[in-house]
Amino acid sequence: MPRRSYRWLYFVAKPLITVLIIMVAAFGGSSIAPAYKLYILAALLCCLVGDICLLFAGKRWFVSGLISFLAAHIMFIVAFTRGLGGLDLPWWAVCIVLYGIVFAARLLPHTGRLKLAVGVYCTVLIGVALAAAWRWNALRSTPALMTLGGALLFVVSDSLLAIRRFVTDYRFSHVAIMATYWSALVLIAASVAIAP
Repeated sequence: MPRRSYRWLYFVAKPLITVLIIMVAAFGGSSIAPAYKLYILAALLCCLVGDICLLFAGKRWFVSGLISFLAAHIMFIVAFTRGLGGLDLPWWAVCIVLYGIVFAARLLPHTGRLKLAVGVYCTVLIGVALAAAWRWNALRSTPALMTLGGALLFVVSDSLLAIRRFVTDYRFSHVAIMATYWSALVLIAASVAIAP
């Protein structure tokens, strides 16, 4: 969290940046499948709600943010897998699964009463990355590659956030979390905007 003298700026800038990213997706990609775009926009709006929740301290706000981002990830999964044929993941997707298992095994002992909620969240988050990998493997397009990059950055960002929240704070944690988070959103939004 930034210093108190800059707290007001952070409260304004954090949701505003997400709103601008949503506008990129909303006004681009005129020929993209409407249902796909709708799910992406709904997911990004859930991210905005999560952003606002996480501006405030306290367990209730954190859980509300967790639920908002969980809803976002479910919508991302639905969007990424729309129109694809049978499940066909690339061979390296096993690395995503292994990362999820190892990270969850190291994180969950630190989460206390939130162990079940965090475990479900971790599972769905890895599902987002797998759905994006499936989309990339099926389409091999620039938008699909951007979607994959965004999904993987989301995994990195949420991992960094989980470490800070449940394990230990570390230097430049806020910068690292927000940089990877906004990069993830930008890539996903841009994948919609540049679609023909």
